[in-house]
Amino acid sequence: MPMPLSRRHAFAGLLLLASLPALGACARLFGPDVPRYVIFFQPFSASLDDTAQGAVKAAAAHARANPDARIYVSGYATADNSPQANQRLSVTRAHVVADALRANGVDPSRLRPKGEGQVDVALDPIEGRRVEISIGAP
Repeated sequence: MPMPLSRRHAFAGLLLLASLPALGACARLFGPDVPRYVIFFQPFSASLDDTAQGAVKAAAAHARANPDARIYVSGYATADNSPQANQRLSVTRAHVVADALRANGVDPSRLRPKGEGQVDVALDPIEGRRVEISIGAP
């Protein structure tokens, strides 16, 4: 049974996407066997804390172990600001995580960072302040 997201899990830094029911749509895009990592951010921030750095290291290790896979890095923001500012923040978050993956030995040609803009999250705004790392097919 999927584990619901709660404040206790909010800044765990590393979660498999399958454990977040509100984010399950991404599993349909890539398939159930594609590893996904989720990094959460403070409001208006694109900074990686120590926990997030640990999540990036785990994702980088997984990516290095699968050298033919592309790494999709999708940034999101909540509707806390203007749509334009939220789009910029989502792009910045995606690129900060992609840069951290590069710093941890992932070939930059495999990275696909993208800012997805703002998302409306009715249950818990923390779900919108995130970057998803999906290690997918070449």
